[in-house]
Amino acid sequence: INEEEEKYEEILMLEEELKENTDLVASTFLERAKVLLKEGRLKEVEKNINYMKKITGNTLELEQLKLDVLIELEQLDEIVALYNSIPGSKYDPEQKISDYLQKYDKANAFAYDDPETKKHTEYTGWVKSNGGNVKKTKMVIYEKDYRGLHATVNIKANEEIISIPISLALSSQNFEKTELAQTLKEKNTIGEDWLIYLNPLLLVLEERKNPESPYKLWLNTLPVHASSHPIFFSEEENSWIKGSNIAKQAQFDKEHVARFYEKITAAVPSFKERHTLEEFGHAYYLLCSRFFGIPEYDSKRPYLVPYADMANTNCYEKRNTTWGYDKLHERFHLTAVADIKKGEPLYVYYGHNSNYVYFTYYGFTMEEEEYDAVGFLMYFNESVPNFLLKKKLLMCEYLSAKITKFYAKYDIRSKSNSNFIRFCRFYWLNRETSALCKY
Repeated sequence: INEEEEKYEEILMLEEELKENTDLVASTFLERAKVLLKEGRLKEVEKNINYMKKITGNTLELEQLKLDVLIELEQLDEIVALYNSIPGSKYDPEQKISDYLQKYDKANAFAYDDPETKKHTEYTGWVKSNGGNVKKTKMVIYEKDYRGLHATVNIKANEEIISIPISLALSSQNFEKTELAQTLKEKNTIGEDWLIYLNPLLLVLEERKNPESPYKLWLNTLPVHASSHPIFFSEEENSWIKGSNIAKQAQFDKEHVARFYEKITAAVPSFKERHTLEEFGHAYYLLCSRFFGIPEYDSKRPYLVPYADMANTNCYEKRNTTWGYDKLHERFHLTAVADIKKGEPLYVYYGHNSNYVYFTYYGFTMEEEEYDAVGFLMYFNESVPNFLLKKKLLMCEYLSAKITKFYAKYDIRSKSNSNFIRFCRFYWLNRETSALCKY
């Protein structure tokens, strides 16, 4: 038993001795909790609060102490709710709240009483009320549609930071039994693999139009526009990338998304009445840039996970969290891979991508040189050995464009590097040299 537990045992002995004088016992817990609060030992403060509950119930002192804890944790929505529920008393935390609101307004693009802030506050409350454990974090709004998660306490490496029930996540599982999904599956409109991938996108579109959606508070916070993605650039912005491979890729992706939309609306004409091509395109890129793969739970489906999808990325060496799945409790979680100080942002790692991929599909670039890439154009045409056989094996309808693009990175771990090398081997392979591959 450590020193702290001995102190708790001592207080419990007092409880037995002073059953007739509960006020004295409660004040003992209260004073101890105040000391712990000053030391920043918030978990132990909670223990003392629980002891006080057993003895006295929700006393005024207990409510005041909880308010101090919430201010320390920067749980602003709960602070205001609790403050409003406390009857008139000697204790006046108004100055503390005022100071914190000033601090909040300085750190966020929108003031606390702004509708944009209210929207995100309600969303956080929805996550908590549905079993999400996010107490060690807060959401910071840098600008409209650009948010991030920050630590509200000091966090140690390997410590769990966020825990979300998998039942809150959106995937094709939520959508597969709907009439739209069944129709697309029966008509084999876009193929089974693509349907599994696009189902969360279709679910987001459908639920956004549903005023009774259980996901309403979450979907209200998701970006409606993706203006930083090249596919949605204005005419002036397109002039900045004119002639580059990014401009060509953006055009290709526009056509790719439009083909999906046309196939879906051909199979289900009413879809076109509910959702425009522009809305479909924005939802497509929303899915591309926000989904998580959870192989421990489901190796096929992409998942949109509430709250956790607010975490931004950084280079591999500077990431401070990783995600995973707790099979026993059926929860998605973020865990620290390094010590994180109170106030620091949380970073997950989006993978060994190049800046070409980050800019095209996420709308940003990384500053580090290792994310720069060199483009290679492979002219895949009839001059390639065994062209027809290879085209059949690849099953790529767009090979008729004659060019396949690869981007090799400085970072040797990059998937794009290994894909490029594999393709080079495949590209030059002929019947005489194919036997070498067996060895």
